[in-house]
Amino acid sequence: MRGIDVSYWQGKPPLKSYKQFKDAGWDFLIARIGYADNGIKYPDSTFESNYRKSNAAKLRIGAYFYSNARNGAEGRAEAKYCLQLLEGKALSMPVFIDMEDNATSGTAGKADLAAACRAFCEEIESAGYMAGVYASASWFSGKIGSLGDLSKWVAQYNSVVTYNGSYDMWQYSGSAKVEGFSGVRDVNRCYTAYDDNFLIMPKVNLLIRKGSRLISPRVGTLSKNGIYRITRTAGKGTRGYIPGTGWVTITTKFVRVINFTDTVRIRTKAGLIYRESPLLSSKKKGTLKKGAVYRISRISQNGRRGYINGFGWITVTEETVKFL
Repeated sequence: MRGIDVSYWQGKPPLKSYKQFKDAGWDFLIARIGYADNGIKYPDSTFESNYRKSNAAKLRIGAYFYSNARNGAEGRAEAKYCLQLLEGKALSMPVFIDMEDNATSGTAGKADLAAACRAFCEEIESAGYMAGVYASASWFSGKIGSLGDLSKWVAQYNSVVTYNGSYDMWQYSGSAKVEGFSGVRDVNRCYTAYDDNFLIMPKVNLLIRKGSRLISPRVGTLSKNGIYRITRTAGKGTRGYIPGTGWVTITTKFVRVINFTDTVRIRTKAGLIYRESPLLSSKKKGTLKKGAVYRISRISQNGRRGYINGFGWITVTEETVKFL
């Protein structure tokens, strides 16, 4: 796949720019969600616009955070900040920690930088998102310690990548012109589909197993009345892992794969509070009637919050609603 990464510095282009970009054969956008400056974290004022317009143009969308992290605790704190900004949003590309600030992260040792990256990715993935690390080829080779099997996005403005480690994306230029957008852009090639992250709605109650193999010990049963996020697959796509739960069969005979924009009908099991945003701490707007039927038009990344047009966001778990 081919795509660009953008931030505040590229402004808020109109929707037609994203559609022209998509029509020209480009596939994705990685948008800056926020940044750290001297350790203080800030949101990127253009992320909401990039997120909304990328989805409208049917582009894949991911995010990156410009990091100041120098250890595991700081990396985890930056990830938690990203998750606050991502509440209620679904991504089809990873959330990357951007390691390039020489004045902060660059002063840490290899082991501490690797710990910062691992902690960031662990926190992001625990919420059901994909995660990865962005850095230059020289940072990956000389500054950051071992990252194991973390997804890597390497920047090297060259005709080939000279970095010897594995990587999933390559930022090969910072001065390219692309269809639809004015000026120059950072351009990237992606070699991974990033498709092992999606929502399912079981058609029947599913056996949960400790491992991905069918002979693995049973650890419980997954109710068909719910929406769940798969973050890893095995068995040539026949088995899926639900964080904090276990492995289930995900063939079309047993589950329906849904997009976060799919419409889903529900019946309330109680009088449910609806709020102005997916955050449970957001302003209460009203209460839905028990036993009433509604259509969910958007679903949060973890599958636990849903949006009803004309009302707001509600909790959509087995305890609160019945899926129809």
